[in-house]
Amino acid sequence: MKLVSYKDRAPGDILFIRNNSIESGFIVDFESEIHENYKGNFVPSHVAIEAYSGTIFEAVWNKLVAVAADTKYNLCPIQVWRLDRTSEQIEVALRTYAKQYGNAGYGILDLLGFAIEAFKRHLGNPKANNPIFAGYVCSMAALLFLRYDSGEKWPLVADMRDCDPLQLLMNCLDNATSVQ
Repeated sequence: MKLVSYKDRAPGDILFIRNNSIESGFIVDFESEIHENYKGNFVPSHVAIEAYSGTIFEAVWNKLVAVAADTKYNLCPIQVWRLDRTSEQIEVALRTYAKQYGNAGYGILDLLGFAIEAFKRHLGNPKANNPIFAGYVCSMAALLFLRYDSGEKWPLVADMRDCDPLQLLMNCLDNATSVQ
């Protein structure tokens, strides 16, 4: 896993986005409560997958795999991470992901679960986790994509249930092979 510059992004890359919306502010607050030991300056509120021809796959309120222009978040802070995959593995992963999850709905209840987890941790329970696992949010969707065949095995053992955007970024940082 390696950090790449935004201008060098390519199909299959994972985009960690710090959106400027009100709901994104709540997500960042929840993540900061859940991961109080995180020392980084960048806290993402959203995760997307770079697709083809200037598009991204992103999980939005009603769909797990929505297609949007990859310029949608140009005004937001973004980190781009690349998994160790061949061109063929990227192609297969993008095609399989879109086919397998293209009609799936968004895990709105799981988003609520992260809020419950943050509240429990705020009240002093450091071992609280997301009590709801009924679907997938953006970071969980990205982890599903990362689990397709690659040269890296960490996505296969990463905890899906507690995979918020910051946790996924922390997994990338923990498994970084080189930083650009």
